[in-house]
Amino acid sequence: MQIILVIGYARSGKDTAAKFIEKKFNYRHFDYTRDVSTKKVVEAGLRPSKENIAKFVVERKLKEGQDVWAKDLWKLIEESNEKKIVVTGTRSPEEVAFFKSKNPSLKIIAVKAGEEKRFERAKKEKFKSLNEFLERDKHDIKGSGMDKVIALADKLIENNSSLKELYKKIQELDFLRES
Repeated sequence: MQIILVIGYARSGKDTAAKFIEKKFNYRHFDYTRDVSTKKVVEAGLRPSKENIAKFVVERKLKEGQDVWAKDLWKLIEESNEKKIVVTGTRSPEEVAFFKSKNPSLKIIAVKAGEEKRFERAKKEKFKSLNEFLERDKHDIKGSGMDKVIALADKLIENNSSLKELYKKIQELDFLRES
């Protein structure tokens, strides 16, 4: 099984990259929020708002460990019987360690974009200022260790340009051409 974790801060382009990998290279895309945490929030009788999901995710990590969501997602991956998997939503070193324990050959792609570029992409959301938007990054660093996860990446893709340029950089990755 080939697993790729696509990681990055909010609006860096990680979901866009994962969707491209899914379509271009025939990978199955799994996402923590879409495939696991939203469903668990609904099962708990809560409205699946961003706020409720974020709170629920943190509370469950505190009770059951930083890798609890990776374990839930892994069950879905196993049940899918897919051989080529791309995952978005990984935020902690413990989640990476869990996936590596299941698949030592997994690859990690970090997608990075400048703060201003990411804020520009996020303007449709309710952020009033760049500083407010960057608070989300601070939460990801402090609460999950996102900076440590990015440091674990096998490949770093800078995404400050066009979609065409992002896609070109993805297609140049050796381990994707070999898959």
